[in-house]
Amino acid sequence: MNEVFPLRKVAGVLLFFLMSVTALAGLAVSQASDPRMDDIRRLQENNRIIDGQQKDKAKARNKDERLAIVNEAFKRLQMLHNEMMTMMSSSGPADAKKITALAEEVKLRAIELNANLALPELPKEKEKAKADTDPANQAISEHMFSICKEIRDFVKNVNLSPTDPNSGLQARRDLITIVEKSDKLIASLGVAAAKS
Repeated sequence: MNEVFPLRKVAGVLLFFLMSVTALAGLAVSQASDPRMDDIRRLQENNRIIDGQQKDKAKARNKDERLAIVNEAFKRLQMLHNEMMTMMSSSGPADAKKITALAEEVKLRAIELNANLALPELPKEKEKAKADTDPANQAISEHMFSICKEIRDFVKNVNLSPTDPNSGLQARRDLITIVEKSDKLIASLGVAAAKS
């Protein structure tokens, strides 16, 4: 009789373990099954790689080369802002390919500016759990408007940064947010294309 009781304990522990593994596997499948979130995670990973590459290239450049890249990226970012504003004010149908190309260049220019612009480094912060909003729940024009607002905020903060270090920190945060919002727009356009 003493042998049966330990077997029940072992069986109970094994059953609990199997149920836990099954529950964890189900959770992993449910998190991995949303292709839109997979697209955003893939874009974020690509951004980290591109950002690192740009920072490595920036270290190898002299001051004049960096200044030339910053001037070009800054000018293009403002032109892209104006193109997006024009597209949002037009009454015609949105061209998803053109919007995607704009968002990709906005992201590239923000990454270039982040790597080459002499802004204060952000303090190491604990990674905050971001409320991942579903890109499909936001209209394309809302994404575009949000990016345009962030570009305007960046321009304002970068212009204040020589005299205000907090504005310099905020300008760097603005660049990171521009990249994130561009990714969401790109993902949203992918969702819209898949629905049509």
